[in-house]
Amino acid sequence: MIEMRYFCPLCETRNRIFLPLKEDALCLNCNGLVLKPSAISEPFKCVLCDYNQFYLTKDFNRGIGLAIFIAGAIASFWTYGISLAVAAVIDALLYKRLAFLKVCYICDTEYKNLPIRKEDKVYDHVIGDLIRSMKEDWHLAKKKLWTQKSA
Repeated sequence: MIEMRYFCPLCETRNRIFLPLKEDALCLNCNGLVLKPSAISEPFKCVLCDYNQFYLTKDFNRGIGLAIFIAGAIASFWTYGISLAVAAVIDALLYKRLAFLKVCYICDTEYKNLPIRKEDKVYDHVIGDLIRSMKEDWHLAKKKLWTQKSA
């Protein structure tokens, strides 16, 4: 089962659904219709914005990673740097253990348990810069589009 985490196009609330859908996907906050089960066609296209390029990232809260590093850095004054080594080992273990997410470049929808292809790479700043204008256009147009869909 594929887990999909996305921001509602109408109210920007973070939502989570599981694919394949058995019923309409509604936003938890505004109750707006986001997806219908029939809207999902290709497994290698984003079901929210229909874009076909994703990047890979680890399924880990970056704030927790930063907190581990800061705790190791602060403790290093008393541990003479050993705590930094411990923080690095914890980081390496988490990196090996956690799965990859696929994230859409346009709408930032995250897919967990989606098959990873050879073409899928970590975030590429060149691609990110090239599609920045597409992303801005999509974010400007999405509220109008979804307002019409849900009406």
